[in-house]
Amino acid sequence: MSRQIDLMFHVTSPASLNILVGLCGAAQRNGCRWAMFLTNDAVTLASEPRIQSVLQSAMSVVVCESSWERFAPKQVCPIEMGSQTSNSEMIGFARHVVSL
Repeated sequence: MSRQIDLMFHVTSPASLNILVGLCGAAQRNGCRWAMFLTNDAVTLASEPRIQSVLQSAMSVVVCESSWERFAPKQVCPIEMGSQTSNSEMIGFARHVVSL
C-alpha cells in the first residue's frame, strides 16, 4: 500500500464538525486517499457519531494523545492516539492539507 495521501485534514476545532463531515464524505465518494489528525479540543470529535460514520474510508485517523489527556481524560479514545510527530509524518505524505 502506498503511503501517499491525497488529502490530509488537520483539525483543531470542534466547531468544524459540519464542514469536516461534508469534506470527508466528498473525499470518500471521490475515492480520495485521505487522513485526519485531531488536536486541541477537536479531539472530542473522535467520539462524535457523524465522524465515526465516515472514518471507515480514511487511510489513517490519529488523535493527539496530549490533547486527549487534556480534553477527554476520563474517556477511552475510540481511535489511534499519536503525537505531533505523527501529525508531521502524515503531513509529509500528503499532497494537500486542509486545516480546520
